[in-house]
Amino acid sequence: FEVVDGRSVKPEAAGEKAAWEKKDAKAQSWLVTRMSESVMMHIITCTTSAEMWRKLASVYEQKSETSIHIVQQRFFQYKYEEGTAMSTFLSKIEELRNQLKQMGEDISEKFVITKVLMSLPDTYKHFVSAWESAPDEKQTLDNLVARLLIEEERINEKEPQNSSASAFVAKKNIKCYKCNKLGHFQSECNQNKGSGHDNRPVKRCYYCKKVGHTKSECYFKKNREKDSKSNAFMVMNVNRHVQQSQWLVDSGASQHMCRDRNLFTTYLSSDNKTVIIGNGEEISALGFGQVALEVFNGREWVNTTIDNVLFVPELKTNLFSVKCATERGYVVNNNVCKFYKKNTVCAVACRNGDMYYMDVRYKCEIANATEVKSGLKEWHEKLAHQNLQYVRTVLKNNNIEVKDADFKCEGCLEGKIHRLPFSASENKTSKTCELIHADTCGPMEVPSVGGSRYFVILKDDYSNYRSVYFVKGKDEVRKCIENFLYKAENVTKNKVQCFRSDNGLEFVNKELQNLFEKRGITHQTTVPYTPEQNGKAEREN
Repeated sequence: FEVVDGRSVKPEAAGEKAAWEKKDAKAQSWLVTRMSESVMMHIITCTTSAEMWRKLASVYEQKSETSIHIVQQRFFQYKYEEGTAMSTFLSKIEELRNQLKQMGEDISEKFVITKVLMSLPDTYKHFVSAWESAPDEKQTLDNLVARLLIEEERINEKEPQNSSASAFVAKKNIKCYKCNKLGHFQSECNQNKGSGHDNRPVKRCYYCKKVGHTKSECYFKKNREKDSKSNAFMVMNVNRHVQQSQWLVDSGASQHMCRDRNLFTTYLSSDNKTVIIGNGEEISALGFGQVALEVFNGREWVNTTIDNVLFVPELKTNLFSVKCATERGYVVNNNVCKFYKKNTVCAVACRNGDMYYMDVRYKCEIANATEVKSGLKEWHEKLAHQNLQYVRTVLKNNNIEVKDADFKCEGCLEGKIHRLPFSASENKTSKTCELIHADTCGPMEVPSVGGSRYFVILKDDYSNYRSVYFVKGKDEVRKCIENFLYKAENVTKNKVQCFRSDNGLEFVNKELQNLFEKRGITHQTTVPYTPEQNGKAEREN
């Protein structure tokens, strides 16, 4: 992590540099393989894991004063809604409190109690009165939560009776529009019986998911198609690359003006055309044309083209003329600065200080241009050693051209190195007690009847005869081995020549070493992480 957060800087020495780059590649792999492709676009130009981390922190970290104000507003505006479980309401209050605490804005328990009591509906007014009369030492948040949950159960027990009575009263006032009588709906009217009304198939619209009409008759579908066609800004087909910008809404501008030549989809140069700005100075307009962009109408982004836009490179910001919009049939609502046409919102401008800015997204061919600086090998390393076919696909989708050349990545080759199969042993014993295999298994989750959590297995290589000893701890292993040695030599009349085990401390210790030296037994230990050398005992586990 010291490489990711920038504490470990890339060294100059060649030996240390290679080790640092290996750590950095590993950190990049961890970061990239745990994010989606949309998030990956933020870090596609980063060369180190530290750059990736700083970029992600700048995009997603939210610890500013604005975030604190937003959470505070949620805390103060949150109220209990009818039908919401009391446990859900209280957990939401506690969640908002914890968010503020993590941001450094701690809220006292008394303040939270006051917030909960003020947010309760009128059905809890008797509870609030009883709470205020309780002693101060009992007015704690835990006590309030427990009593509110009990009060909710009491209220829910009374609600079924009240709801049934109110439903009966409400139904008495319902009027049927078929027989003009009270007490039932039109669908429940007796005059429907025998008329064949109930046997008609029910129409269902697969566009708005409502019954009573089909998709071809859907009002919502026709209204949306009408809205998309009624926009005076013509829809144009543009490229993939998207950039977001703002246009200043200007009621004094006689024409739309743009300062960026790259935004124009069609353009004609013009001479001797000037624009008078606010201080009386004249600046040159070098041409005019169309600008293709997407306008936000408060709900979604709409593809749009603005006609007759002047190219004025000396402007500080792009200007959207209210005069030109009203001439095209648009109506401006000055309070919120929304552009209407036939009662449909076509564009929205948000206030920033004393100005209104319209959020737009534009697409153009020049925005897709990029300078090729890296080869396929460098992009392969930047994308955390992903598959070359995947790297080519990502670069192609983002219109990034690279020099495709064959190469061998040493890091990928080292990562794919695996262990070869273990060869079979060629040494065979010719009599019993020539070689004894030993291993310990445990601790077990459930102890035996005698309280043992381990077992020791001792197996003869020649006869495959095995003895199992149950032990409570590994300190009892030595006695089991000594007992086995006496018993094996007494039964077979052969001396134990070799004893093989792993490097566990129950086998590799001073006491067993003295025992083996005293009896002339050779103790063989397996190579670390190679249980195959003691397979006869390991397989018993």
